[in-house]
Amino acid sequence: MAKTIVRLDRIANGHVDSFKFATDLEQGTFVSLNALNDNDIYTGVAVDLTKPVVFHVSVPMTYKDSDLEVDYVLPAGVAGRGIVLQKGDIVTITNNGVNGVPAVNKVLAAEAGQTKGKIYADAATAVGDVKLICERINVSLAGQAASTYRVL
Repeated sequence: MAKTIVRLDRIANGHVDSFKFATDLEQGTFVSLNALNDNDIYTGVAVDLTKPVVFHVSVPMTYKDSDLEVDYVLPAGVAGRGIVLQKGDIVTITNNGVNGVPAVNKVLAAEAGQTKGKIYADAATAVGDVKLICERINVSLAGQAASTYRVL
């Protein structure tokens, strides 16, 4: 089964934090940053809404000829990249990377205890500080259905 693919359409700030996660992690997930080690790499954990949350977008490169972007996951214990999303940033995520059915004007937000974002009816019902409104559906990334979101 194809993994989640992310396209960074417009990222204003570009602030990136490095983290390591205990299990394999797909692109486009939300990660909370825990302790910072001596190498400036955070311990990443499932979303804890009391901690900083980043959007996982590691470089999907494994140096194996047979690996494609649609197969990429960040291996457990390997340093990955998380972007600190800012208001106005725009990203496109394949629909298999979210919990729920994307629709225009629905909101994607991090969900406590999870890494996949959840689709909410609107911003008022979504939890946490990082909320993305769906602006386009029926987009395609590597032949997979995807949707485009703007950070509120």
